[in-house]
Amino acid sequence: MYSFEDKIFRKICSKKKSWAFSAVDFRDIASRDAVRQALVRLSKKSKIRRVRAGIYDYPSYSDILKQYISPSISKVADAIARKCGWNIHPSSDTALNILGISTQVPGRVVYYSDGPHRKYMIGKTKLVFRRQLKRDMTVKYPETALLVQAIKGLLPRDISDDYLLKMKSHFSDDELNNISKDFKMLSGSVYDNIKHMLGDKIE
Repeated sequence: MYSFEDKIFRKICSKKKSWAFSAVDFRDIASRDAVRQALVRLSKKSKIRRVRAGIYDYPSYSDILKQYISPSISKVADAIARKCGWNIHPSSDTALNILGISTQVPGRVVYYSDGPHRKYMIGKTKLVFRRQLKRDMTVKYPETALLVQAIKGLLPRDISDDYLLKMKSHFSDDELNNISKDFKMLSGSVYDNIKHMLGDKIE
């Protein structure tokens, strides 16, 4: 018979390394108070890492650096959004960084949200959520929002087939299928570039 703590850690282990989470991600296992206590115990045992109040991650270890890698800001942002019940999508600069088009290490990461304006320090990085009305968040899937913001962050003359291929490689087949269903409500050069990028994956 597994304890709540065992069940929670088994669920964490089923996710990819660097996954970030809060107590709300384990509502199917136990009450929020029981989950919080279990997460505190797991953190004290160094099985998970406390990123900030109420937010933890499953840290990834670098054999090259011989140390744990800093928390993934994008995964922490997702965890905060799930905890607070917000819909979010990245700013253009943030999207380009996530997709590997921009290699600059940002000191400030911005997401748009239908929740209140908030700022958090995650290590040395400032994570900012800016209020945006729901009617402005037009796409259904987060992967589509990520791609749209990245394309919007590039000048038309800078959008090459190499960049589009690099963006495409970031997504799984399931995510590409979601994008193919989602992007048809878009228009202009964003629509044209996503259509070109998807090629035969358009449904």
